[in-house]
Amino acid sequence: MDERAAGEVLLPGDAGYDDSLERWGNTCAAVVRPTTAPETSAVVRFVTANSVPLAVRGGSHNPSRESAAQTNTVVLDLANMRSVVVDTAAQTVTYGGGCTWADVNNEAWKHGLATVGGTVSHTGSPARSCSQAGVVKASESETEDLFWALRGAGPSFGIVTSFASKVFPQGKVWGGLLMWPFDDVFDKWFMPMLLADPATGMRLRGANVFYIGTAEEAEEFYAPLLALAPSAMDTTARIPYSAANTATDAISTPGRWYMSGGANFSCPLDRELTREAAEEYYAGLDKPGNAEIRTSAFALELIPQQKVTELGKLGKKSFAGRDGKYNVVMLMSWDAEERDAEVKKIVTKLTSAFKAKYGTKDTETGGADAYYNYLSPDIPADRALMKTWRLFGANAPRLRALKVIYDPTNVFRKNVNLMSSAK
Repeated sequence: MDERAAGEVLLPGDAGYDDSLERWGNTCAAVVRPTTAPETSAVVRFVTANSVPLAVRGGSHNPSRESAAQTNTVVLDLANMRSVVVDTAAQTVTYGGGCTWADVNNEAWKHGLATVGGTVSHTGSPARSCSQAGVVKASESETEDLFWALRGAGPSFGIVTSFASKVFPQGKVWGGLLMWPFDDVFDKWFMPMLLADPATGMRLRGANVFYIGTAEEAEEFYAPLLALAPSAMDTTARIPYSAANTATDAISTPGRWYMSGGANFSCPLDRELTREAAEEYYAGLDKPGNAEIRTSAFALELIPQQKVTELGKLGKKSFAGRDGKYNVVMLMSWDAEERDAEVKKIVTKLTSAFKAKYGTKDTETGGADAYYNYLSPDIPADRALMKTWRLFGANAPRLRALKVIYDPTNVFRKNVNLMSSAK
């Protein structure tokens, strides 16, 4: 591979090689760190011409083994593409494909602005764009078909080297984490987060709360919740919007082993199901030898979806799984390989219970019983959902037609293989 065309090429033993593989723990044939879209495109052309497997490292956050490197893989690391430029006149922010949300949020906040993004600051920016078709600019007015595909099926089409997002005026917000001993609050309030004290194993239930307004307005809005005492944790305060994006960072710090699992739910919640799920979760954490799993988290995400649902109805995005349901997410964390089977058992049992209660049986309309970024290929029930028809429903034929145009040899097939005919 020509470094002049592809960017910095790192081989085993080179400085920086191990840094690019830190989140996988594997070796690979080479790491390439491009700095421009043409260099990124050159890497894609090289792996395509030589039938070399490709793994892309953006924000380095995905726990799925489907995104991992293997010994014969080329890792395309976007670490050198983290510039962020805010245009206050145009009300946009442009940022590189290697950025995390912390990069974007912190720069936008300097101007009193914010954009729509993730809820964890060290998550990478979502989408892709340099495809086998070369360097392509996609937007609502240019290469609109690819732009539509990227909004839901991005990893299946290429690598985005630069994003441009709208920004909006944003002042300080009120928010933080509230935690209570589990049994003190279960019969009074539904709390969406299950955690445990890593040192003592004490069962905790809580919420990551957020309010756009003054502290007085927020405290009035959340008064019944704040009246629950004594709390085990209260980090609520008037904070910069960029800080609100970091509230749950500690739950998924880099350097540990992780497995995610997902499902859906709708309101009103099944009270007995939530109680049984909590008991199963804590029973797994309390087993002898499982103390290291206490850094895990189980959460029900009550995040407003009206806008993304509206976009789907208008045909502006390819993702078909926004149907008024909310996300169930498990993020299991551990350090030793001997805990692998135990973790898999916990994730399977809990997410399967929610899938059985709230899952859809219609494989043609989309809605995969889970947000697919949370699905784990290590869980059989999840693997069955990671199919084109289950995820994209009526959008699947159009996505496959676009795949032939932008990725005809199916280089980008990890996570979801759009060209698979399995249902």
